[in-house]
Amino acid sequence: MPDVLDEVSMKMSTRFVFVLLIAAPVIVAAQTTQGQRGQGRFNAGDRVPVAPVGNSRPFCCDYTVRPPLFFRETFDADIPNETPITQRSITNPNVILSTWGPGKAGIRRSHHTFPSDDPKYTFSGPAKGNWAVTLRHKDSYVDLRTVAKIKWRANNSGLRALHIIIKTADGKWYISEQADGPMTDWREREFTPRELTWLTLDINAVVETGPAYNLDLSKVDEIGYTDLMTGGDVADAPSGAAASRVDWIEVWGFPLSRSVTTTNQ
Repeated sequence: MPDVLDEVSMKMSTRFVFVLLIAAPVIVAAQTTQGQRGQGRFNAGDRVPVAPVGNSRPFCCDYTVRPPLFFRETFDADIPNETPITQRSITNPNVILSTWGPGKAGIRRSHHTFPSDDPKYTFSGPAKGNWAVTLRHKDSYVDLRTVAKIKWRANNSGLRALHIIIKTADGKWYISEQADGPMTDWREREFTPRELTWLTLDINAVVETGPAYNLDLSKVDEIGYTDLMTGGDVADAPSGAAASRVDWIEVWGFPLSRSVTTTNQ
């Protein structure tokens, strides 16, 4: 009887080792890929790569002060609704609007008198193809490293989910894998760019084109959003049943003058 038990135990051990040998490369590859795609993401217990001198918290932080508000845009200009949205809808005198994609002509600055506190917002319902909205500061790039933030107040319907898009100073475009999905009412959301997983983006088609590696967030030119979908205002569908809406957007990060080629933060 002991011989039989020993034989069974040996077979089980052999099978376990065999499965472990097969699974190990897969686990390592998955961890490596995740590590490559995560941009500056820290795990619990990791020391920060470059802690400031005098930092008494070795597990936090790689900054001496949190970034300031870089810009805020509310799309609240006192003008009638317009399709497509133009610079006339922009309230911040330092911010320049751009729209992109085959559906850009359908992006509307919208507002309704009911409910009475309805804000003015960008609306994707009439878009006849993929679209994107971006904003840039006329005088400055922005450093989105450390704990920089992108915040917005959105109201998405149907299956629409808003992704962040950015253009770096070298002219390359990226889109976040993470997104802000549908909701029943206006909702505020905050993102830390270094914690996001980024993909490359074809800005003219507004389509993601693959994983982004070694993304440099130190000098960002434009920031915006897209849901990577056409608008939902089609025949037999009620207006707004499938659309993305943005009431306001804020970018928090250190400014970098466009007139200076290199700036250290």
